[in-house]
Amino acid sequence: MTREDGRGRRPAGLRGLAGRLKRSELGGLAGDTGYMTVTQGSQLGADLLQIALITHTLGITQYGRFSLVVAFVTIVSTFFDLRVGIAATTYGARQLRRDPRAAVGVFQLSYLIDLSSGAVFAGVVAPLTLIVGSGVVGGVSPEVVLVYTLVLLARHVETTPIAVLRLLDRMKLLALMTFVTESARLALVFAALQAEKSLLAVAAAVAVGKLGAGTVKALLAFRVFVRAYPGERLTRASIGHVPADERQAILRTVFHSSLLSYEGITQIHAPTLVLGWLAGATETGLYKVGMAIASVIGNVAAPASAAILPRLSRLWSEERYRELRRLLRQATLISLPVIVVVYLLLLAFRDPMLELLGGGPVAKAAGTVLLLGAAGQAVYAAVFWRTSVLLAAYRTGTVAKVSLAGGALQIGALIALVPSVGAEGAALAYFLSRAAINGALGYIAVRTVDSAVKAAEAAPS
Repeated sequence: MTREDGRGRRPAGLRGLAGRLKRSELGGLAGDTGYMTVTQGSQLGADLLQIALITHTLGITQYGRFSLVVAFVTIVSTFFDLRVGIAATTYGARQLRRDPRAAVGVFQLSYLIDLSSGAVFAGVVAPLTLIVGSGVVGGVSPEVVLVYTLVLLARHVETTPIAVLRLLDRMKLLALMTFVTESARLALVFAALQAEKSLLAVAAAVAVGKLGAGTVKALLAFRVFVRAYPGERLTRASIGHVPADERQAILRTVFHSSLLSYEGITQIHAPTLVLGWLAGATETGLYKVGMAIASVIGNVAAPASAAILPRLSRLWSEERYRELRRLLRQATLISLPVIVVVYLLLLAFRDPMLELLGGGPVAKAAGTVLLLGAAGQAVYAAVFWRTSVLLAAYRTGTVAKVSLAGGALQIGALIALVPSVGAEGAALAYFLSRAAINGALGYIAVRTVDSAVKAAEAAPS
């Protein structure tokens, strides 16, 4: 029975339904996804506007050179980038329920690994840049490459704090601060280009913005944790409170997670360098512009992908496998229609978007790149939860093996296709690897959850 009072409130039955939905796992995921949409949307929007600023001010060829700088520095950093965010999230979620002091130890260990690897990277990249950097990136001065390394160092500062904020359900605060810091970064790039039309000015502005954002997030994580756990401090030495076997498990997870960085190289940066080597800076710029627009589809699912890992980690640690499976089904039924609509919109408006982002009609040559890249992104978005499920189930080794195999597939396809069809060949190689990786991981994730549900149902009560 429903009722409505004189102030026009909703019927009690609808209020109850809305309340239950909000308290459900799907409702919680929807709320977290909304905040992550703001977070990642701010980053994507700033990245796209930054591309437009560079192409309209310096030209698409200069943007191609800047993309080569980004690719070179990122590839070098990958060999020193021990990805700790996954371990901080999965093991942090477990210990926050058991022993907050041990959770502090998990976060400290993650931060120690991250900062140490960042210091090693900083010590290696400078001489490497002076030796080979300017040659690899098409004659760009070593100063541009050196300055851009600071952008990668910022990631080592913010990874663990972001994991802490997500685990403590501070998605709203993280979204707000990301919007502010990304807006500040874009303003710095705009001001730098007005003052000096050069790639060095762009690199310096981006570095200042990213380092400032990382510092802000680290300070926020410290304050939020103190309020959530008044008796604990992130600065109090607590690594010893993490059981020895769990420390070893964390290190294994960090190792396997780091292997995923190599897949990231082949997905994003290997095509850039191969195109720059075999096809030139202009073709590289066309590829990057087309793929930047295609990434809109991936970024539709990315907020949910980022938001779902802490939730899946909690459900898995509590052995609530049927709820986990139900959440995946509900989320997929919601996300698939959205992905289809976004893909069709990209098809319909690809030419004006390419002209706007690429600095003029010449960018319309990236139309096929956009379509193939968007198809690859759609495959990822259709099973956006696949990696998170396997990470929550502590199967990082499986994810790493499949990702490395897919990366090898993409590199082989790049070498075969780029010499003959340039940027379009690179986009086709991207699509083939995305289809292989996400298809395999999606199948394994479903089998993993189904096996856990069956085992739980067969276990004696």
